[in-house]
Amino acid sequence: MSITFGQLLGEVLTGARKQSGHRQCDIARQMGFKSPTSLSKIETGSTEITVLQLYSLCELVEISPLHVLTRAEAMVKAIEAEGKPVLFARNF
Repeated sequence: MSITFGQLLGEVLTGARKQSGHRQCDIARQMGFKSPTSLSKIETGSTEITVLQLYSLCELVEISPLHVLTRAEAMVKAIEAEGKPVLFARNF
């Protein structure tokens, strides 16, 4: 089974949110989402995050977007080192 970059990014963002002590519903509200489901979809990788959403989320949980992307990139390298693929685009 393949994993997407969006799933990895979502995993990093989820960890950052939890580490900051924020609840998903609170962050979703502050980002202007109508429900926590929107943020949940980003965190699971089922919805792609925009650059503006990434910066907003990072600001709310007090983490650098560069740090998030660097951690996700390290995860990609580790997965690829195991010979497994990471998808960077959805199949439409």
